Amino acid sequence: MIVIQSAEVGPERILKTDALQPCLFRTARGTLFAHWHLSHRPGYDKPTHNVFLGVPDSAISRDNGATWRHWAVPKEQLPGPITSGAIVEPPGSPIMIFEWMAEGPDENGVFNGKLWESTDDLQTVSGPLPFRVRIPNAVTGYDDAGEPYRALTFHETVLALPNGDLLAVVYGWLKGDDVSVAYQPRMRKTRCMCIRSSDRGRNWRFVSTVAEPADAETEEGFNESSLVRLSGGENAGRLLCVMRTGCYDGAIYCAHSDDEGATWSDPEPLPLMGVDPLLIEMNDGTLALTSGRRSRKAAAQENSVAFSADQGRTWGCVARLPLESYAVRSNETTCYIALCQTGPDELLAVYDVGHWDHLIRYVAARSLRLVRKSASMQPLSS
Repeated sequence: MIVIQSAEVGPERILKTDALQPCLFRTARGTLFAHWHLSHRPGYDKPTHNVFLGVPDSAISRDNGATWRHWAVPKEQLPGPITSGAIVEPPGSPIMIFEWMAEGPDENGVFNGKLWESTDDLQTVSGPLPFRVRIPNAVTGYDDAGEPYRALTFHETVLALPNGDLLAVVYGWLKGDDVSVAYQPRMRKTRCMCIRSSDRGRNWRFVSTVAEPADAETEEGFNESSLVRLSGGENAGRLLCVMRTGCYDGAIYCAHSDDEGATWSDPEPLPLMGVDPLLIEMNDGTLALTSGRRSRKAAAQENSVAFSADQGRTWGCVARLPLESYAVRSNETTCYIALCQTGPDELLAVYDVGHWDHLIRYVAARSLRLVRKSASMQPLSS
């Protein structure tokens, strides 16, 4: 059996100063699109609800990450996409960038959002274009800062199914989700919900709940999900959904579906902790999972990427992404990490350093190269 022995981590490269919480997408032609958020400028007028913490900004690389240039929409389309990584390029279709949230619900349970499309590998985009999500019994609430939140959150993955339908996992609240979060009593614990579109993302319908607060004793419920459809092996077609469950030292949970999201297994904790987990399948079927662990114990806080060679049953290799001494506060990061494959056994990890109230903050990148050997895999202990 060929297993992953280690992951070689390359040197840190700063991609953008004053930036936090990156996401990353690789197009079918190999173009890399990175998106992050900058500080609000003096005079910023904070909205009454659905508060986003930063100003959207993007960069693009057409040489596999060797060089980057600023990417922006024309003035008439400003501010352009504000996304948390919900980007997809179905075979033969435009690239679709979904904004981070859809506002609502109205009296019919409909949320209204914005998306952007590109047919020329992100040379240009059209938009914003409207999309709608209908979720019966959906309600509004408050975010983790205690601000009013009247929306449904699109975070990370949108998948294209073999028949052309799109599948996503979003998070929010349904009637009856009334358990408060200890660190922010105005906020109620969230659930992750599977939605599906049969018209290229214009209209979405509720399919199922992936995980709800009653499923496990967690700090926040379930949110910040990422979704993968296994392309081969004994579980070909299975959906794996990983989810955040807490702000500090929260276990990453995983649920799976073998019927395109109609039903889900009970969510189970992985031997990994962190916020904003991102799960990707590499070309050979290896799974890579980011883990940005926030901890009240400074020595335990870290950014890392874990790997599985057996479709997520075990996680036998963890690559840590150290913060450099010039970060000043060596353990300060929001712990948001983005990841994509750039070549055989090669990946690019993009992460942030600093925090929303820090003067020194930036987004950096490191390359990862997997080293494999023939051996028995020792699973990561829980």
